[in-house]
Amino acid sequence: ENSGNELPEEVAAYRDVFQSWLESFLGSWMFFVVFVVGWFAVSYFLGKESGWQKLAEDYAESGGGPSREFSTVSGYVGPVPYQGSLRVSAHPLGLALRVFFLFRFGSTNLNIPWTAIESISVTKSAAPPGKSNFLEKLSTRITNSKYAHIRLARHPDQTLIVPWTERIRAGIPSTVKLIV
Repeated sequence: ENSGNELPEEVAAYRDVFQSWLESFLGSWMFFVVFVVGWFAVSYFLGKESGWQKLAEDYAESGGGPSREFSTVSGYVGPVPYQGSLRVSAHPLGLALRVFFLFRFGSTNLNIPWTAIESISVTKSAAPPGKSNFLEKLSTRITNSKYAHIRLARHPDQTLIVPWTERIRAGIPSTVKLIV
């Protein structure tokens, strides 16, 4: 009976009711509340999933210490990629990690002392172990970037991968095992 371009009456009625409800929701204060609560929930669960919260139990930044210059980079903490929201600094006391403030809920600032770092391996791949895919392999051939894979003595299963920069290299003391 339909020409193919018309919706059945029940479907059209459902569409109209849904569209009306969605427009009123997006224009209400409830959308703002749901968005903010959702943002905090996602940030918290990313911190939990990445292992950041577990690391904070041992390495939460206590304040004070030397002033640091942070570089904003992309890297991995656990299986979670922090694309352009990870802040890293190598300083005399250790390696400091922060998350961009909009994503910080559930991810306390970290200060990992050099004595807690078992080794740092420098590779051309940013992928965590066992997570290499076609695009990752292609990008390692195209770019000449290097990444520091940081192994922690108390958390040997935790993945920490940050871009290998001159600033980080210069901050690493000779007591840390460096595999280049």
